[in-house]
Amino acid sequence: MKAKIIPQNIPVAGIDVSKDKSDFCILDTANKIFRRGIVQHTLDSMTAFLKIISDAADKLGAKPIFVMEATAYYHLMLHKLLTENGYAVIVINPIQSGSIRNVDIRNIKNDKVDAYRLAYLYRLGKLKASNIPAGDISRLRSLCRYHMSVTDDITEHTLRLRSYVDQSFPGFENVFSKLKGKTPLAVLEKYPSPKAILNADEKELAELLSSVSRKGMQYAEPRVRKLKAAAETALKIGLDRPEDEILIPAEIAVIHQHQMNLNKVDEEIKAVIKNCGTLKEQAELLKTIPGVGDHSAAALIAEIGDISLFSNAKCLTAYFGLEPAQRQSGKFTGTRTKLSKRDSSYLRRVINMVAVKSSFKQKNGTYANPVLAEYYEHKCEQKEKKTALCAVMRKLVHIIYAVLRDRKPFELRTPKQHEQLIFEKNRMLRLTA
Repeated sequence: MKAKIIPQNIPVAGIDVSKDKSDFCILDTANKIFRRGIVQHTLDSMTAFLKIISDAADKLGAKPIFVMEATAYYHLMLHKLLTENGYAVIVINPIQSGSIRNVDIRNIKNDKVDAYRLAYLYRLGKLKASNIPAGDISRLRSLCRYHMSVTDDITEHTLRLRSYVDQSFPGFENVFSKLKGKTPLAVLEKYPSPKAILNADEKELAELLSSVSRKGMQYAEPRVRKLKAAAETALKIGLDRPEDEILIPAEIAVIHQHQMNLNKVDEEIKAVIKNCGTLKEQAELLKTIPGVGDHSAAALIAEIGDISLFSNAKCLTAYFGLEPAQRQSGKFTGTRTKLSKRDSSYLRRVINMVAVKSSFKQKNGTYANPVLAEYYEHKCEQKEKKTALCAVMRKLVHIIYAVLRDRKPFELRTPKQHEQLIFEKNRMLRLTA
């Protein structure tokens, strides 16, 4: 990400943010403490805080620049207060501030000291500001992260449901292709045990299967016979768990509720993108990349934000946390290279999903991106599969950067075609020079 060039000959203030209060420390241009204190996260206290820093700006001859760590969300309120009142604010990754905590021999760790160290860190001139989204990007980021969280919750409850079914009703999943499908969930919700299936009226059970699956009686009647047979076997080999009469419907109800919430979030994500021309254009461009769908495009836009903040594809790769972490000291050089993983875990999760979709064989036997699939197979001959997939992920980040930077749709080319295109461009440049 592009580093902000900010003059050093002005006051700087560090803010150590907590849930209900924040400690601040203002340094003058000579790095001496001018004022320190606490601001409570209340209207009266924050109003008084604005008066304090305004007086400090008058006495020091310039408005101080504020430095704070990115927290879960506690820093956003102060960030809004300061920026709306004309103050420059730098929000940094806590990893950066943690790097100077051992500069003192004395082992002191408290909010007052942390506020001072944040201000002092600015003077070192190595700060890299975090990307603080605003407006539609902020809304989209919140929605996409909530989408991921709810998806994880559905997976967790589905696994719990499977554990109950595996114990009391072994063989149930052999009747249906997926446990979390609408039809099996509807059956388990109404008939949560082998005994309930055996006692069920065959006609009612068949009508339930037919209406939920929308495949008619030709689909439902054979399934009913399979269910009855599986229930008879389950009574002999499965565990007797009367509690499943309560637990299984309860888990299904939670899954249904989460799915309803997910549908609402999906609709809101689509609305945010549809109502913003820039986001809509970016989403359409990203979806030209094989493996990128509606949700992954929205998540990529939300997490990346303004592509102009990244000077090149390597900076974006680092933002994804996909750059290799280097370990070298004296004559020692680490041979096992790992990813840095120092930035957005959400982005790594999305790009991992896109990499799998684009380079792994699909159900129909084809590949979404044959070029990346061939690249992945070639890497697998030299590296472990996880390492090869990481290489694909980095390739995809470069593609994403080029598509968003140039505002042009993705074009699938082989390496030879790409080399030929570059050769032709260079030739034309030489001719026009």
